[in-house]
Amino acid sequence: MPGTKIFCTNAAVADFVIVAAKTAHEGGHRGLGLFVVERGTPGFVVCKSESKLGACGVPSSELRFDGAFVPEANRLGSEHDGFKAVMEAFNRSRPIIGARGVGGRWISRPTTRNSASRSASRSRRSRASAG
Repeated sequence: MPGTKIFCTNAAVADFVIVAAKTAHEGGHRGLGLFVVERGTPGFVVCKSESKLGACGVPSSELRFDGAFVPEANRLGSEHDGFKAVMEAFNRSRPIIGARGVGGRWISRPTTRNSASRSASRSRRSRASAG
């Protein structure tokens, strides 16, 4: 299994990751399978966590696969069910991601107002002392 995956959530602290990988050259999205890849699998490396501006409590790391062998026993579901499972996971996580965005907006709004007010106040004071 060659390749890389970036921004994998919690990979730095996980004992295993679930990876979607192409299992058939033809078939488009139907050739996608899901696999459990355990930490310590030869050829599988969890790189250092990314330095992010937000969501610092949730580490994100790059995964690197350099000749990693993942046995058939580590497949989740049938050979062609990976795409459907990934789309279902996206549908379950989208409301959470949206709520984080809305929540972040409401949290940052008073801070933005306060910063703008302080900036205007400083500007008035500097003009008054210069004059």
